[in-house]
Amino acid sequence: MKASKNTVLKYSSYTAALTRSLKATERIHVRTDEENNAVYVCNGYFLVKLNPVEYDALVRPVTQREAGNFVIYEGETDTAREPLDMVKALADAAREAVHDLTPAPFLVDPCAKGTKAKIAPYYSESGDFVAGFNSDYAAIISADLPRKGKNAVSPMVVYSGDEPQAMILPVRIDETKSRVPAAVRAYFTDKPQESADEKLTRARKERDDWQETARRLEAERNSREAEAAQLQRKNEQLRQQYAEKHIEAEELRRQIEALTERLNAQPEPQPAAEESAQEQTPADKAAALVEKLAALDGVAATVKGAQTAAPVVWLTMENDAHKDEIEAMGGKWSGKRSAWYFKI
Repeated sequence: MKASKNTVLKYSSYTAALTRSLKATERIHVRTDEENNAVYVCNGYFLVKLNPVEYDALVRPVTQREAGNFVIYEGETDTAREPLDMVKALADAAREAVHDLTPAPFLVDPCAKGTKAKIAPYYSESGDFVAGFNSDYAAIISADLPRKGKNAVSPMVVYSGDEPQAMILPVRIDETKSRVPAAVRAYFTDKPQESADEKLTRARKERDDWQETARRLEAERNSREAEAAQLQRKNEQLRQQYAEKHIEAEELRRQIEALTERLNAQPEPQPAAEESAQEQTPADKAAALVEKLAALDGVAATVKGAQTAAPVVWLTMENDAHKDEIEAMGGKWSGKRSAWYFKI
């Protein structure tokens, strides 16, 4: 019996945010590690290591497939791709992640149009850097587990004990344009607060930067929508062509079936009358009839005009015991001679 999702979440480090995040992505990579009884899942923004029960409860509702080695793109299996080597990717990231990351107690709104997720900032005291991550992705695994990173633009690795359990890619934060790194550092290092003028200047600059980013993202979105519309038109054309070809194929199939039925309904060719006549002469037919009549007890047959074109076979018999058989064979009764006869 499979464990329910709620039961799995009760004992797992992962949360329901993992399922929600996978539903919102186009491509999902899945690879099994049978030796360690683990399933690796990656959507291009984060990578997680699950046990089979966690996979069935949190990932299988999205992929609709048992754990294995495959790539899902927009809900369909992408046969042109092999899943990423996620075992190596997680191990490599963990090897480079040497600085502890501590989450800030606030989220940052990216101000990008159409973006629902916020930025979850983290601070590394040993590396003295601030890294940002998609708040939805940061929430896929328990906040109690330790996190490490190499620098502000490297993946964050989440550990369960000494084993790397998950990897999350960062959101780039430009320290020269954003006040987020300064705010995070101020929170963790208790630096003096800025003056009102400095805050206003910084806020205006950040507003301008976000507006420029929003315009750029809007233009990119419009471009993507135009490409998507063009691709949809091409798909519609291909579907129309396929439908026309399918109709043509069906019509051809019906014609073939009709022709086959007509051919099967035609009678077997019969030998021509002239060929039959050449194969068996009147004398032969008379001899064959005499031989057949010999099987009737008490019947004697005599051929008159055997060498002519119309020989006659006369019968003599003691009584009418075989009358029905003779009549069924085509025999006729001669009242004048009181005898049965056959005309060949």
